[in-house]
Amino acid sequence: IEYMDCHNFMAIYDEVKKLFVMFLPSVFYFSNGIPVIIDNADSLTCSISINLGIGTQNESCKEYGITHFLEHMLGQGTHTCSSLSLLNRQLETCGAILDIRTSLDDISFSGTVLAENLHTLIEIIADELQNSLFDNNVIENEKKVIRNEYRRYVNANLWWLFKAEKLLGAHNVLGTPEIIQSFTKQHLLDYYHKHLSSDNMLIVISCKISNEE
Repeated sequence: IEYMDCHNFMAIYDEVKKLFVMFLPSVFYFSNGIPVIIDNADSLTCSISINLGIGTQNESCKEYGITHFLEHMLGQGTHTCSSLSLLNRQLETCGAILDIRTSLDDISFSGTVLAENLHTLIEIIADELQNSLFDNNVIENEKKVIRNEYRRYVNANLWWLFKAEKLLGAHNVLGTPEIIQSFTKQHLLDYYHKHLSSDNMLIVISCKISNEE
């Protein structure tokens, strides 16, 4: 910047300012208080992020790994779409990509879809949030899946695990095999209903959409 004259710098500043104004988001609230941030971007595709304020920081020492386990169960079938394969077929039909992740702070649903199919993707995510089955057979199968995931994680991150758990007192997202094995349907439902609230949810949508829509 020190080599620019004042005129060039102000021209660049004006263009950057226009860019930020162009993508200035709007914020709305549902009647239950959930905030919705809308970025009215000029794009043929829509991106949506739904963040639940349930993360590993909410876990007690007997619950280590339960948030990640919950993430797995939210994508394993609902009362209206009873299996993972049917859910995937729904996503493929509307040309959507959906990813669910767990972190220290939250569980996040991140999806991308053609703008014309945004409502369909929202309905799929809402169905997973409200109507997931938590089937006992699926829970037992996911225990095996997550224990295998844990073994791969330990083999790849042994030194970090030692530093984080032994020196810093932190715990990893996956929990431990013993705690993972102890989870039941009731444990998962109790944890989910205890921490899920309109007070700790956030929805962000970025696409060409009017405020009325």
